[in-house]
Amino acid sequence: MTASMLHELFTNEEAAFQFALQSDMLYVNGQCEECDGSYQLYTDEYKKNQHYLKCTKCSSKRSILHNSIFTRTKLKINVVLHLLYC
Repeated sequence: MTASMLHELFTNEEAAFQFALQSDMLYVNGQCEECDGSYQLYTDEYKKNQHYLKCTKCSSKRSILHNSIFTRTKLKINVVLHLLYC
């Protein structure tokens, strides 16, 4: 990665989210703990965190950060990636 790409990754939360998604750092397409269905990624532009997971079988919802390295963090994804890089 070039310096400008790293700068974009560490300063832009959406770019960091897309990087984490493409790098399989998020639990997208995981298995639901309640019914063994599979999770799908959904977007709701009216929520603070627009992305979330929803089970295709029982419709339970989880944070997009569920079961990932970002679970229970109060930091933004771009900040966590910057800390990991350092």
